[in-house]
Order: sequence, then C-alpha cells, then structure tokens
Amino acid sequence: MSIPPGAIILLLSLLLLHAIVAPGLHGVAHWLYRRAPPARADRGRARAAFLLLASSPALVGVLGLSGLGHLAEGEGAWAGVLTACRQFHEHCDLLLGNAAAELPVYAGLLLLASVWIGRAVWQAVRPALEVRGLPRVTTTGSRGARLAQAIARVAPPAAVEVVEGLSGVAVTAGFLEPRILLSADVIDSLDCDGLAAVLAHESAHVRGKDAWKGLAIRFAAALSPLSAVSCRAERAYELDREILCDDEAVEHGTDPLALADALVRVARLRPHALGQPAATGTHDVERAVRTRVHLLLGLAGPRVGDAPMRTAAAAGLVILAASALPHAAFGLLVSVHCGVETLVHFLA
Repeated sequence: MSIPPGAIILLLSLLLLHAIVAPGLHGVAHWLYRRAPPARADRGRARAAFLLLASSPALVGVLGLSGLGHLAEGEGAWAGVLTACRQFHEHCDLLLGNAAAELPVYAGLLLLASVWIGRAVWQAVRPALEVRGLPRVTTTGSRGARLAQAIARVAPPAAVEVVEGLSGVAVTAGFLEPRILLSADVIDSLDCDGLAAVLAHESAHVRGKDAWKGLAIRFAAALSPLSAVSCRAERAYELDREILCDDEAVEHGTDPLALADALVRVARLRPHALGQPAATGTHDVERAVRTRVHLLLGLAGPRVGDAPMRTAAAAGLVILAASALPHAAFGLLVSVHCGVETLVHFLA
C-alpha cells in the first residue's frame, strides 16, 4: 500500500487545521491587550500572550497526529498514524491502477504544502538574518574606548559587535549564538552611561531568549493565512517585553534617566521602524518609545503592573484552550482530511 499519498494529505490537513485553530488562539491574545499600547507591563500577561501567539503549530501538530492515530482500529494514538494513513488511502494502492493518474495531483499538493511551510520559515527568520547580515566594523580610538568601558560595566551575556550599513541599530540578533549589534552612529551619539544603559537593556533580551520567542511568534503568524489577526497582539506583546527589559536593566543598576535619554537618541537615528527584539519590525517605534520614556521617568506610574485577576483569567483561557482543543481538533482534522481527500480524487 502507498504511504506517501496519505502522508501528503495528512500534512496539508494539518496546515488547514492550523489555519482554523491559530486565529482563535491569536484572538484570545488580542483580547489580553484590549488597550494599545499597554500602560505598563505585566509578566503574567506577557507569558500568556506568548503561549497563545506561538504555540499553535505545536498544539496542532501533536494533537492532530495523536487524534488521527485513533482512526486506526486497535492502535494507540501514535502507533496508529501509519495504519490510519493506509486505511484512508487504500484506494491509492498500486493494485488499483490509478496511481499514475493521481501522481500529478499529489505532486501539486506536496508543492503547495512545501511552499506554504517554506514561506512561513522564511518570513520568520528573514528579519534576524537581515540584521545579522550587516557588515561588521572595528572600533578604535575614543569610540572603541567608550564602548569597551560600557561593556566592562555591564558584562553582557553575549558578544557585542559594531555594524554599518543601517543607522540607529541597537538590537539583539542570533539564535544559537546571540549577538548585541550596535551601529557606529549609536556609539557616537551616546556617552558611556547611555551605552551601558543600552547594553543592559539588550542583555535582558538575551537572558529572556527573546530572539527565539520572536521566531516562534513570527512562524506561527506566517503559517496562518489570517496573520493580521495576531498583528496587534504581537505589537502589544513586544512592547510588554521592551518595558520588562527596561525594568530588568534598572533592577541591575542602570540609571533610568540614562536609559530614557538613550531611547530617544537612538530612536531619532532610525530612518524607519526597526523592531525589537531581534528586529521584528512590527511595532510602532515612536509610540513605544514615548510609553517607555514616560515609565522610566516615573510619569505613568510603576513600569510593571501586577494584575492577578487578569493574569489568572488569561491562564484560565490558555488551560481551557489546551483542554478543549483535543476534542475539537479530532473532529476538525477528520473533516478537513476527508474533504481534502475527496477533492484530490475529484481532481484526479
């Protein structure tokens, strides 16, 4: 019996199932940020938003495959996946004699699924690759001395590199080996205190694994054809993370006035919106800087709010979605799978 046709339709069915499930999870994340931008950060809300924005591919993959396994009689959830594929596609057996007629259809479906996934991967990694691809330069003289002094004060957990080709760069980039990237004009426009504040902020991004988090969120959004649903929640989540990193930098001894001054100076150098962390490029830099400066100067209350009821509600929604999805996913997957299968044989 032919297994590849079943695997191809299974992959396409999971992609279609993700297109149905992801907007629902992203809609809940959108609800968490009913006010934009958020007046202050909330650690619990940020964690819940990350799970909602980034977990849909994993949830659909695990629950979809395990649910499909139950279609095999007498088989376990995982052990029955191949058997289920055989039962779904017995008519694709070479003995039926129509494999040659269906081959172009399955090849087209495989190409469609490959383009779908490849596009999502490229959109997820492209911003970070563009920033990492900027040419490096060596700092000397007073510029190099000032940067070395700031590095000695902060002791960042990642290497600091100076880039050229784009102005106003002060970001964290890289996944396996994170790097803090600064453009030469940023170093020239800041004194030692300002550079130390920027490095402390970017160090918080490195410790928080924000490059990986941004990658997961962008991949989940790009994999869904309704990515606009998550756009506003992504921007608000990024601002949440920026404020939390500001707060962590201040907790490590950074002068909030120096950090606020550095934010304004770096923002003025940027010719266009360059997102943070890992150059996501999605949130409104001007509005974000204004909110962060107000919080750093103490003009808008505490930087990190503590809203236990809202955090508990968000956690409850995440648990509810995770518990309800297996039952919904099984029925949806079977319906989508059979629909795709019927369409394939109609086209063939």
